[in-house]
Amino acid sequence: MNIGDSLPVPPQNPGEPHTRIASSQDLANLPGQPSSGMSIAMGNATLEISTNTERGKATYPLNRQIINIGRDPSNDIVIDRPTVSAFHAQIVREGNQLILIHPHPARGRTLNGLIYQGKSIGGSETLRKPLTRGDVFRISDEHGTFVTLSYNDGSGAPQDVLPEMHPIPLGAQLITLGRASDNTVVLDHPLISGHHARLERMQNGYRIVDQSSTNHVFVNAQRVQERLLAPGDEIRIGPYKLTFTGTQLTQQDESSSVRIDALNLRKVGTKETILINDISIAIPPRKFVALVGGSGAGKSTLMDALNGLRPSQQGIVLYNGQDYYRNLAAFSTRLGYVPQDDIIHRDLTVEQALYYAAKLRLPDDFSEQQIQQRINEVLDDVEMTFRRQLLVSKLSGGQRKRVSIALELLANPSVFFLDEPTSGLGPQDDVVVAQTG
Repeated sequence: MNIGDSLPVPPQNPGEPHTRIASSQDLANLPGQPSSGMSIAMGNATLEISTNTERGKATYPLNRQIINIGRDPSNDIVIDRPTVSAFHAQIVREGNQLILIHPHPARGRTLNGLIYQGKSIGGSETLRKPLTRGDVFRISDEHGTFVTLSYNDGSGAPQDVLPEMHPIPLGAQLITLGRASDNTVVLDHPLISGHHARLERMQNGYRIVDQSSTNHVFVNAQRVQERLLAPGDEIRIGPYKLTFTGTQLTQQDESSSVRIDALNLRKVGTKETILINDISIAIPPRKFVALVGGSGAGKSTLMDALNGLRPSQQGIVLYNGQDYYRNLAAFSTRLGYVPQDDIIHRDLTVEQALYYAAKLRLPDDFSEQQIQQRINEVLDDVEMTFRRQLLVSKLSGGQRKRVSIALELLANPSVFFLDEPTSGLGPQDDVVVAQTG
């Protein structure tokens, strides 16, 4: 996914402090739209139910004022699984917003509670969650069986589906994970160390151990050196998300499947100048998105709010449903960012600049041959192989921009941010930059 600042537009009306991307509030205020901007397609909202024990999914419309969820046949959404309590939760409509309530208000507690964003919510713990697109809840028991509830607000295409990967069965005394081919589980990505982590079977379950990896191991968004796992724990290793069920690890490859949702972003500068004014935007995976506006309109400010370089003061940014600002460490290595100004040392050759960047960004166990292979690949991507021995200072502005992009491509980022990527470029450079995206 690439996000880039681009072409200028005519100046704003006098008194307008910035260019605004149409937010959900703007859409809501159009004639014939509901007054609230958060769920303009509420009538099409759905809840998708799936389990890790059976194939197939069931989708239910959320078109009633109160929707009861549970195992009992009298519920509006019946989930006939022992994991689910008879009356587990409720979804209620408050104005134009849908709220998930746990436990069911009439019952007071549930057996297995909920798991949301890697956090366990006990059977008697109260949760009132305004639903936003991409919300995923799980109901899990001690045997590793879980039911997944995925919310779609109906505002566009169906939920983005991550590439399917075979689950990893547990049972062995030792399971190794890493980039090298001799691992039990091979995770082939430049961010992953050759022998990144291992799972060790203990008397009371499995624990995960970081094997001194370069880019670390995260469990429920927290960096860990070692940790005993519980059913529902989400392990992140580079762009891979592994969910521990107790009996297996389910895999999801997010290297090219990151969805960004920004909700009600607001930022105020000096003298109370409004820099970002209640902007909500959804960016699906694998899309090329341009932020367009005049000079000083706030394009870079918005971009930096989305990538976390300069977070917004209000609002929330979600990466695949996870609060990005609270999980910067888990996601930051997967982002590429090319600022407007060059980021490469001009007294090095193109190949030297990429080599030193590779030594800093790629895992420590990358061999010289592997580094050279990666350099060859990114130079080919930006069509700069024929300039690899030239000093950066001798390149044209467009060629330097291409090398800056190649530098960020070394780690194969899942999301790529470019600030004014085509500024001052010639036609051929414009084409190469766009094709790289």
